[in-house]
Amino acid sequence: MNKKLGKISLIAAALLLNSYAYADYPLTCRGGGSLSIHNVGGNQVQIRFSPGAGAVTNGLQPGQCTWSDRALRDSEPRRICDSSSSASSYVAQLLNSNAYTIFQIGQGRPGCFSVTRVGP
Repeated sequence: MNKKLGKISLIAAALLLNSYAYADYPLTCRGGGSLSIHNVGGNQVQIRFSPGAGAVTNGLQPGQCTWSDRALRDSEPRRICDSSSSASSYVAQLLNSNAYTIFQIGQGRPGCFSVTRVGP
């Protein structure tokens, strides 16, 4: 019985860790370029971007986003979803190719990062 509970506990822990894989992890985006912003109803905004070539210290071209310490993996989304009322406060900044926005990212639905907050 203990072995069975141990396996269930390990599976539950793995699922929990996977579901919070991006809890408040900074993703930096440079505005402009091919970055696109879509209002998908209500307060929900979807931002499509191109991945940067490496970590943010390697620099970003307009329309690119990347992690602070590494490039995005091929399996990671190229879309950010924000359903908070704060989206209107940064959307204009994303149109400016000289502006950078830092999103704190949480696990979203498949194919989409979710914003937990904006700022460092």
